[in-house]
Amino acid sequence: RAHAAACGASGGATTYTHELVKGARDRAGEDGACTLLAVRALADAAGLDVAPELAAHGIRRQAADGDEPVNHVGERAAGTELVPAAVVRRGPVGGGGATVR
Repeated sequence: RAHAAACGASGGATTYTHELVKGARDRAGEDGACTLLAVRALADAAGLDVAPELAAHGIRRQAADGDEPVNHVGERAAGTELVPAAVVRRGPVGGGGATVR
C-alpha cells in the first residue's frame, strides 16, 4: 500500500492510497508506482487537471492469467488494482470534512 498527499495554498489537502497487487512489480516498478501517485497528488495541489489515462498510468487493471512471472522473492501476482480516488480535505489540515472524488 502506498499513500501520497499534498497541501495547496488554501490549506486544503488531497490524499491518495494505492493498493498494490503483491508480486506484480519488482522494486523499481513499486518505486515508479509510488512516484506517479506523488506526482498526481502534487498536480492536484497545484490545481492542474490530470488526464484520466495519466491517473491510471501504472495501475494494474487486468487480472493475472495464471502465467504471471514470479518476482524476485517468489511471489506470483494475482488480482487487479483500482485507480486511486482523491480524498479532498477542505480547510486546514486536520480540520475535519473529507470528500472523495
